[in-house]
This record gives sequence, structure tokens and C-alpha cells, in this order.
Amino acid sequence: VESLRQKCEFQEYELQKSAKKAQEAMSLAAEESAKCKAAKEVIKSLTAQ
Repeated sequence: VESLRQKCEFQEYELQKSAKKAQEAMSLAAEESAKCKAAKEVIKSLTAQ
């Protein structure tokens, strides 16, 4: 029973670690998307002049 509990706790820890990595990846993707959108707006503005 003890080994099963430890295994479950380890899996929970790994799951939390993976969820944190996924959240960080989503934040980075949103940040990069915002940069890309801003760059497109600058290019659009420059080509319109």
C-alpha cells in the first residue's frame, strides 16, 4: 500500500510539473503572437506611407 501511495504522489508531482510547463509554453506562445502582430502592424504602417 505504501509503495502505491508513493507512486501516486510521484505521478501527481509529474502531472503538476507537466501542467506548469504547458502553462509556460502557452504564455510564451501568446507573447510571441503579440510580438508578431505588433510587427505586422508596423510593416503595414510603413508600407502605407
